[in-house]
Amino acid sequence: MTARRPTVKRIGTRKLALRNKLWPDLDEGQIWIRTKSKGFTTVPRSMTCILQIMDKLSPGKPLGSTYFTLWCHVFDECFVVINNPRLMAFEAGFRGQRSESTWKVRMKKLLELGFIDAKEGGGGPFTNILIYNPYLVIRELKDSGQKLPEDIYNFLIQKMSDIGADDF
Repeated sequence: MTARRPTVKRIGTRKLALRNKLWPDLDEGQIWIRTKSKGFTTVPRSMTCILQIMDKLSPGKPLGSTYFTLWCHVFDECFVVINNPRLMAFEAGFRGQRSESTWKVRMKKLLELGFIDAKEGGGGPFTNILIYNPYLVIRELKDSGQKLPEDIYNFLIQKMSDIGADDF
């Protein structure tokens, strides 16, 4: 007999019960509840590992903040329209005269590695962005012989197993 995996609903119910015991006087107006607030997107629980791998693939020119900014603009269609590259550069943390060109360098690297695809439009070469499944991109990079940080890659595999992600 195999053990039943806890469902998301049961996990949420248990966590909520524990939270209510630990903070019995909590005013829910003081926390950000995803189902009641606006401005949320879905983020894989392994995103931290994905971003670390990206940063290691681009020494001296980290990609994580650029990629995460794209992710924060995407909905379920995995597509982002960027009409203002300067604003995207700012959101990604780039400031000053070279902010937009720095952002474009990071976008080119994300494109080269296969994490995104881009189609030119009114906002320039990175107006229309398609975001690929990062698990599949990382797996393809590994299978093609790309040197990935073994510790982070192994932790990603472990994390994927823990959360039930079977993309590999």
